[in-house]
Amino acid sequence: MQLLPKAPPLTQLMDQYEHRVEDEERATTETIITMAKPTTEGNSRIRILSLKIDVASGASSWQSVDINQLLKTWLRQPETHYGLEIKAYDSKGQDLAVTVAELGEEGLQPFMEVKILENLKRSRRDSGLDCDEESSETRCCRYPLTVDFEAFGWDWIIAPKRYKANYCSGEC
Repeated sequence: MQLLPKAPPLTQLMDQYEHRVEDEERATTETIITMAKPTTEGNSRIRILSLKIDVASGASSWQSVDINQLLKTWLRQPETHYGLEIKAYDSKGQDLAVTVAELGEEGLQPFMEVKILENLKRSRRDSGLDCDEESSETRCCRYPLTVDFEAFGWDWIIAPKRYKANYCSGEC
């Protein structure tokens, strides 16, 4: 499983909100990603996990945050899924509001990319019933079928000469 949550380039966000610092090369932008647990008291939240990323102003790049472990926990224990909150602040502590995109600014909105790979480990299924020609079974039944390539005259098949293909019949 690979998770690639990303945020827009912070320089674009600063330009978008017309944020100017006298010395932009020395200013930093702080991005905080918080997993918060809601409380019963209105709309307040308790921060239970935060990640702080300092990015130099003028850096034009997407920020990627690996939340692989967090997502695995959410999948195992859905009741712990309280959501993510992404905030960015300039060097003066002013909110850059990265979670809201205006009309025409959809490309600047943070997003999360999640790739889930299916477990490719094979497991043995219930093998069901093995039957033969004399069986009167109406349920799903596996019958023997041997394909003999020599008997068909298929001499271009070198190996195997015979193949146990089997077939199913009945209410499968």
